[in-house]
Amino acid sequence: MHGCWYRYQPTPTFDDAWVDACRSLILLDTLIWPAAGNLFPRGEYIAPTIDISVGFHRWQPAEPWLYAQATSHSGGGGVINGDARVWARDGTLLAVGASSLLCRPAPPMGPPA
Repeated sequence: MHGCWYRYQPTPTFDDAWVDACRSLILLDTLIWPAAGNLFPRGEYIAPTIDISVGFHRWQPAEPWLYAQATSHSGGGGVINGDARVWARDGTLLAVGASSLLCRPAPPMGPPA
């Protein structure tokens, strides 16, 4: 499990509902890997999202701080699954999501050959 408070900089909120929803979407899309990544040696694997489903429940554009929590429930055969939730400071659930990630060895770091 991985949970933390987040605030985007330099612009923490947006007046456009679609753009502001992306604050939650980014967290829902990226936090499954840290939730599962504690099991893997740092830097040796990558896990891009291959499938994501998101439900947006509320909109609070005046709230700069978001709490996001992700849990990885299963993994095997190179696929990791999990879900995540995003809340405002007052406890309002803003969005939920579930995704699958393709876990593979990271490419070698260094200058191109």
